[in-house]
Amino acid sequence: MIIFLVLTSKLIGQNLQGIWLSSFTLETTKKHIPYKPDSIFIKANLLLDFIDDENVIFKPLGHEKETGKFSVSNNKIKIKIGNDSLKGEFLKNELILTLIDTVEYISKIYFKKITPSELTPSQLPNSSSFFNSSWIIKPEVNFEYYGAKFNFLNKDSLDSFNRNIVLITKNEGLYGFTEKGSYKIDFYKNHFFIGIFNTSINEETVYHFYKFEKNEFFADTYQNFYSYSKSLPKLNKIKFIKTDYLTTEQINLLRSKLIGKWKATNNPIPFKIIGSKFKKLENQSFNFVFKENNEFELIKKGMLVNGDLTVPKTVIVNGKWKISKTGNYILLKPNDSWVKYITIKELSNDNLKIFYDVETLEENTHYSNRMLIELIK
Repeated sequence: MIIFLVLTSKLIGQNLQGIWLSSFTLETTKKHIPYKPDSIFIKANLLLDFIDDENVIFKPLGHEKETGKFSVSNNKIKIKIGNDSLKGEFLKNELILTLIDTVEYISKIYFKKITPSELTPSQLPNSSSFFNSSWIIKPEVNFEYYGAKFNFLNKDSLDSFNRNIVLITKNEGLYGFTEKGSYKIDFYKNHFFIGIFNTSINEETVYHFYKFEKNEFFADTYQNFYSYSKSLPKLNKIKFIKTDYLTTEQINLLRSKLIGKWKATNNPIPFKIIGSKFKKLENQSFNFVFKENNEFELIKKGMLVNGDLTVPKTVIVNGKWKISKTGNYILLKPNDSWVKYITIKELSNDNLKIFYDVETLEENTHYSNRMLIELIK
């Protein structure tokens, strides 16, 4: 019996060998707590490498690695790294470790073996591979960043935390955005990882690169989302493809199409009745003027109505504008506010479709809505 247990433990240890990457953390309540959902999935980015039958390397992506010990008994596993220890279970294709176990809830982190890497040393990217460059995601299936484009700024463009800046643009479907983020890169053996942190939603998505072919990187990532359902995040296979910036002639052509006065045709100004002394917004108009001298003017008008009370309201924003080198967003620098972005979905001589975060006309509501805005000259 003892020999059988020893052999079983060794076999499990051999099955563990390899590199594992966390996909999500699952928190489950043990009793009803009004302010806490039954379960919630949170992205986690930890790497485990079981290098033999007793040693394991623990590495949070973007941080230094640590070496620890592990032991296996039947399907149970215990990992000790320094003064910390984790317990869990090993299933056929999944490793589950318990992070927190209280009388109220239990938190577990789930790991999957990562795709074996075919990258050679000469194919591994580095920091300079991304500086001042544009990339697009092409996934096998639709997911959060379907069709997203990443514009990595030059090495001197840093945020307030001294991190390199990337602009994330999505202009597919009925929902789009251009948002600022930061990124970090990391290597482990012949694996490459890039973590892109979207500061607008305070979430990070990690992409694992494992193959390079015909100027395309093959990568995978877990969709980053919160959920109260029992469905688990799925691994998305994607291609990470470098694209060229527009030439000066191409940018000038876009500028010539954009310059002029545009009028929205689909009433994009939002109105939030909750907390407002008004009941509706009538006779709204939304106009953008892009001038030859790179100045812009945004004019929003409407009539705030509550019974017999009608209050006309006009908001005018002025500043500077510039088309990005990628051609898929416009950078706005209002005179009295921070930098904003217009995401371009379609642009022709007489028609413009954009995604833009439009604020209400009523003061002090702090409410806005990002939607597809259709404009004509």
